[in-house]
Amino acid sequence: MLSRLKTAIAAAALIASCSAASAADLTKGYQSTAPFSWTGITIGAYGGTAAANNSDTSSYNYSGFPAFSGATDNSFDMKGRFFGVRAGFDYQWQWLVVGAFVAYEKSNITGSKELACTGCGYSDLLSTSLKWSGTAAGTIGVAFNRYALYVGGGLNYGVLSACERFSFPGYNSTTCNDYGAVGPMLLAGFKYAPFDYLVFGFEYQKGYYTALKSSTADNLYTFRHDIKADVDKVLAYALWKFSL
Repeated sequence: MLSRLKTAIAAAALIASCSAASAADLTKGYQSTAPFSWTGITIGAYGGTAAANNSDTSSYNYSGFPAFSGATDNSFDMKGRFFGVRAGFDYQWQWLVVGAFVAYEKSNITGSKELACTGCGYSDLLSTSLKWSGTAAGTIGVAFNRYALYVGGGLNYGVLSACERFSFPGYNSTTCNDYGAVGPMLLAGFKYAPFDYLVFGFEYQKGYYTALKSSTADNLYTFRHDIKADVDKVLAYALWKFSL
């Protein structure tokens, strides 16, 4: 009896030892040893500041006031902030990372310039603002595990709002119009993934906008605005990453 009991205890100990070893091997087998990959879908938000130069070539035709008619080339600075949402896709092959994204933002990037005619008795205030814009761009970069540097380019589309307040003795008029604007953009950035599912980044963008339509009129005069804006943006973003 005692011999059988000792045999049973020894067998149980052997089985327990083998089970523990098997469990350890199984756990080890499920531990991820693969390096981080940038391949995946990202979606998130961003924001930043912008500085711009607005070029407004204005052509005027004031009925009954030929002295006020003509063309002027007006340039002035714009600045402001913007916030938006962004979604994209990245694919990594060895150290190379290629991707694409689309973005939409609301902005308050504004500027103005007052044109006064000394001795003419009139003033003309021009103002322009970039109200919103969308971007579609592609990127290419190099990965250093969870860090990546990249450059890229794409297309901007937005709305430039132009206002003109013209006044002289006995007359005062303010006219505002929204113009669709399109143009190319370039970018460069840096991003870091502290976790497999989260990406932080900083980016510089250089965008060009040219108004697609640029003329208006009231009952006294007509004017045409040929508007172009060169916009420099610095932004930060946070993206949720879905690995594939």
